[in-house]
Amino acid sequence: MVSTLVLSVGGSPEPLLGHLSAAHWDRVVFVASDDDPVSGKPGTHAAVPALAADAGLDEARYAVVRVPADEPGAILERCLACLRAERAPGARLVVDYTGGTKSMSAMLLLAALTTQAEVEVVLGPRTDHHKVRSGTEHIVSIDTSGLESRFALDVAALAWGRFDYAAAVEALGGLRRPSPEASRALALSRGYAAWAAFDYADARERLAPLARFVPSMPSLGALASPPSKRSDAARAFDLWLASERHARATRYDLAVLLVYRANEAIAQWALRWEHGIDPGDVEPSSPVADLTTPSYDDKRVLGQHAAWEALDRLEGSLAAVARETARPRLDLSKQRNGSVLAHGHAPLSAEAHARVRDWFAQHLLPSFVQVAFPKQEPPTQLPDALPDQELRTR
Repeated sequence: MVSTLVLSVGGSPEPLLGHLSAAHWDRVVFVASDDDPVSGKPGTHAAVPALAADAGLDEARYAVVRVPADEPGAILERCLACLRAERAPGARLVVDYTGGTKSMSAMLLLAALTTQAEVEVVLGPRTDHHKVRSGTEHIVSIDTSGLESRFALDVAALAWGRFDYAAAVEALGGLRRPSPEASRALALSRGYAAWAAFDYADARERLAPLARFVPSMPSLGALASPPSKRSDAARAFDLWLASERHARATRYDLAVLLVYRANEAIAQWALRWEHGIDPGDVEPSSPVADLTTPSYDDKRVLGQHAAWEALDRLEGSLAAVARETARPRLDLSKQRNGSVLAHGHAPLSAEAHARVRDWFAQHLLPSFVQVAFPKQEPPTQLPDALPDQELRTR
């Protein structure tokens, strides 16, 4: 296994020489301070050639990364770039932050946590509260798994805030030794990522073992059930919830497209479960057969406008809504058709989405909920916050 040691250089060479001689390193990178820009005093980079020679390193086996002594931002940027460049599949990458200024040590450690490198440090007894007595040093491996998990959980929490569960999976999935909290958060993120992608069966399988952390589990049960009046209604409503999630992330074209699809799904639900008409395969004897158009597979189908026109004609529970919303539905189609995801060339604005969203939420959705969910609540929105408190206490 190829091994690389990245270590910060301070004024005392002994701890560094001890670590350099403790194992064979295929490559060593010295993080050393640059010359002082005010006084011109040489930085610790000037000591590296002698240090490398004492450790028996030829020039091909080591490199120097020069950083300002006390500029944390610049130090972190260069340390991160260094560690990412040195990381290789199957290789061992070890960071030692023993030497250097406090800023150098802190930022090298932070870079190690971010890139999940191994961390070792040279320690020893301090007799005068200032320095470790030479000859008493020993190398200690630092368990950074708790810190790595905490950092990853913070990133995951930000991702959940925008319903981006896939990003949370990416942040948590690379942990070498995840904490119990991080493991649960990863499992929840995977389940909700499947839910957000409308893969309800996979979501239920993943979230069922964590049902105590999933208050919306009954909603998922309905969504993952075989086609029925209840499950189809739940899926139509979940399209609306998905639209709201995309709008939160300012993806307005997707949000409008999902409102359009939810509007169509509601009409399809009413035709199928209230009138016994399959909008994807209308019988020639149906009272609304004249509203259909032929499909590519020789079936006769009802598109969105025709489906709502059929509901108006059939005088069912949504007939009044079909009549009252005829004109706004035309605006919905116009917005959808103008989207870059349909037939247009320009992205939809927040204002265009707001018009569609407010109309749907105020004038169509309440009637559908009243008819489709008379005895139970419709599906609830997915969570936008990790259940941190429960994860810490259980």
